[in-house]
Amino acid sequence: MKVLNGLIFEKTNKRRFLIETVLTFIAIGSIGFGLFYIQTSRDIDGLRVSVETSEYSTVEFQREYLENEIDRVQNDLLFISKMKAFNDLINDVGWEEPYDRTETQQKSRVNNPADILRKDIGFYMGINDSYEEIIYADENGNEVFHLNRIDERLHHVPEHRLSNISKRNFFPKTMSIAEGNVYQTPMNRIILEASVNRDFRPRIIMATKVVNALGEEKGVLAISYNTSVLLKDFERIGLNGEGHNLLLNAIGETLTGSINGKSIRVPGDSPNWGHFDKNEDVMSMIYENDEVFVDDELNFEIAYESIEELGWVQQDYFDWGLVTAVEIGNEIDFDNSSQWYAISIVPCEYSSFFSDGSKLVLILGEFTKLWPFGLPVFIVSWGIATIIAYRRKFIEEITEMAQIDGMTGAFNRNAGTTMLDSSLKYATSSKNDFTVCFVDVNDLKKVNDELGHEMGDEYLIDAVKVLKSGFREADHLVRLGGDEFVIGVQGDAALVDRNWHKILNEVDAFNIQTQKPYKISLSHGVASFHELTDGSIEDLIALADERMYVEKKRIKANRKKNEKS
Repeated sequence: MKVLNGLIFEKTNKRRFLIETVLTFIAIGSIGFGLFYIQTSRDIDGLRVSVETSEYSTVEFQREYLENEIDRVQNDLLFISKMKAFNDLINDVGWEEPYDRTETQQKSRVNNPADILRKDIGFYMGINDSYEEIIYADENGNEVFHLNRIDERLHHVPEHRLSNISKRNFFPKTMSIAEGNVYQTPMNRIILEASVNRDFRPRIIMATKVVNALGEEKGVLAISYNTSVLLKDFERIGLNGEGHNLLLNAIGETLTGSINGKSIRVPGDSPNWGHFDKNEDVMSMIYENDEVFVDDELNFEIAYESIEELGWVQQDYFDWGLVTAVEIGNEIDFDNSSQWYAISIVPCEYSSFFSDGSKLVLILGEFTKLWPFGLPVFIVSWGIATIIAYRRKFIEEITEMAQIDGMTGAFNRNAGTTMLDSSLKYATSSKNDFTVCFVDVNDLKKVNDELGHEMGDEYLIDAVKVLKSGFREADHLVRLGGDEFVIGVQGDAALVDRNWHKILNEVDAFNIQTQKPYKISLSHGVASFHELTDGSIEDLIALADERMYVEKKRIKANRKKNEKS
């Protein structure tokens, strides 16, 4: 530290040096932050666009896959409703001869359309293992045939066990829709009581109203569709995204999904769906209307109109992450909770860039992580401030050499008279007082001749010290040459006289105490600019010089008189 003191603090003002160091540090930090902001802002925008596009693609792929699967089931249902055997059944068409289908049917001599339909649909269920049940019930809800799958085996429900399904929710709703439309139920977990394993399987039921050739309503045809494979495929697609991936229904229940690459489906022994704790934020984003939630029930008609206006995919930033949502939409009739939404969430813990916070706040947070670089930057700032301090000191020294008399420390003639001229002009314009005091150091030639020039220089230096002690620092002391000095004072002649009395006291004190072989003697003359009309600084100095010679002669006369006596 002593070395640094010697190198730096003795060369310049400490306080100024430290201020310059801090300001340089702030300047470098500001420039660094500006560059960091520009680059990081671009990185954030690029990263956001990349992730937004990735999540958009993921949910769009999920939407297309789910819609295609649902369309396939819907088309199968409508295809069955158009089969000849089925139309013969609802039109009460019987066959006298065996229905010309297959050799097996020829041998069985089957002439009942319902029996043929059971066999055809059984074959259809055999090649579509996601179909758990296919039911046809007449207009009163009485089952005409019912095929189901238990423990991977197909079963025809015998006639004595056929039931009435008019009370099941989907039956009256299907009967109320237009011919050719399909009604879809919400996804439910159905417990297969007949199954040995009491299997929990997520299902939806798709149903369509059947009408005979006369336009009479003849009941409902329904397919119970096992969505287990559908949900697993949804999860698998979601693993391609950056964050969490969920399938929600219209009331915010989580049907399936994955978080951190792990499935969040409810275990098979639980009849309850999962629940996403941010569902209110997500659903509000989808519907843009918090009022659609009333006691956890959705005014679906209002909400659906809002969805149609919003379009397919929506993205928004919350303080907990980026949400991408897409409606799984089919042109079918359904209950409100039958509607699905593929949701992608990139949480803030993955990166703060995926929150709705201010970009400046985010970048500041990232910038503060660079604090270990603060010490090197401060050292660089210290070095720059040192260079500035030395350069300023060098300039000051050059300036001082050009303006200051090297021996006495007073201003030299050129610089001093320029400053005195400026002070005179200022006093003239501001109508303030300005006075000059012309001073001559007596006996300098005598000291030089008798004691040598080195002692003469010392004599001159001591005389200047005494002069400075009587005037203020703001009063410019100028060496005109040799033993002549002039002092410019912002004040009147009375102020100069008071100061001169102080100087004389200092002269007496010096002469009494000094052990040096000389005594200080000074002569002075005073002139105020009010005494001249449009006079220059040279005129004012000349007037003070004349008055100084008057005093000098008087001092010499008194000295000779004292020597004679």
